[in-house]
Amino acid sequence: RIRDRTACAFVYILDVQARHWEVVRTSGPCPSWRSFHGAVAHTSLLDGRDYFVTFGGTAEHCEPLSGGALADMRGYELDLGSFQWRQGPTDGELPGARLRFGVARWGRHL
Repeated sequence: RIRDRTACAFVYILDVQARHWEVVRTSGPCPSWRSFHGAVAHTSLLDGRDYFVTFGGTAEHCEPLSGGALADMRGYELDLGSFQWRQGPTDGELPGARLRFGVARWGRHL
């Protein structure tokens, strides 16, 4: 399935109770495939919808304990109801690029 590492036009969804994976197509400006990135799922305080946010890492396929060229920290948000991607801001202060890091939600902040 991962033939084109420049676009992530689908996601894998796990139904834990059924123990079944499903491939779901996405739309919108999607991120490149990433290794060693950060991601978090959350319910928005503004609209009550569920989102998945991913950023950082490298767009290269990497073996464990290796690394690649750093991808920027501009986030990509996936609406888990519509499976529509939205690209994060490109202006302002972005954190420095990094791989293998943790992320958490605190209030309205990641």
